[in-house]
Amino acid sequence: DHPNEVQYFWPGLHVGLILDDHIPFLNRGVRILHLISTPFPAVWHTFDDNEENLDRTSISNLNKILQVFVLEYLNKK
Repeated sequence: DHPNEVQYFWPGLHVGLILDDHIPFLNRGVRILHLISTPFPAVWHTFDDNEENLDRTSISNLNKILQVFVLEYLNKK
């Protein structure tokens, strides 16, 4: 275990319905991959919910995870 280790996947975790800006797309049949931190950041849906408060490390890590997923998915086709 690394002291700065972050767990990104929580199998079986259910936080209930999240009403957010993805709902109009979901209602129109667009598949959604909703990536959002839990617990919600203190600035979530406030005037301070802006680029300044993004967690760059988490974004970079999720970008790497998604890149590996897409490459593995495309190689299986």
